[in-house]
Amino acid sequence: MDDKTRKAIVKDKVVSSMAKKLANENMAADIEKIKKKRKRKPLIGYVVAVLFTVVMTVSFYFAILSTEKVQEEQRVAVQQALQDNPLSRLRTALKNDIISADQFAFYCRDMLIRYDSLPVQYKTDKVILSRKDIYAAIVSVWFNLYPRTKVVLTKELAGLNDAVENYMDSLGVK
Repeated sequence: MDDKTRKAIVKDKVVSSMAKKLANENMAADIEKIKKKRKRKPLIGYVVAVLFTVVMTVSFYFAILSTEKVQEEQRVAVQQALQDNPLSRLRTALKNDIISADQFAFYCRDMLIRYDSLPVQYKTDKVILSRKDIYAAIVSVWFNLYPRTKVVLTKELAGLNDAVENYMDSLGVK
């Protein structure tokens, strides 16, 4: 036993013996009640500490869970915004044979030069596209375009000629 515990035991014994000698039985009973209350205080402290720990752990768990849920919602929203753009709508229309390769190329040009002239079904509220992506889309259908369409596009889009040359070089065609 440590020194504090011994002192507490000795103190309790002295107090109880003095109470028995000096007081009547009612006072001794009151002293016994006080002793019991002293013993309960640490127990109440432990219970409060455990409850506090449980509450904090649960609240921390839900805070992390809600943060992860918000991040997931943001990630999904960004993905949807990136997937729903004029270029993806045009690619879908081309794949479903709604528009021809020439129309696709001209609509891509319109996205770069005059977005307002793009048909309504291909427009979106937020346009998140780079010139490089649009050039790549035009180059992807380059072999399906009429020669006259190719000439018009290379005249109107300055960087398209370089993109086509890079694509041809990558294929080994000169």
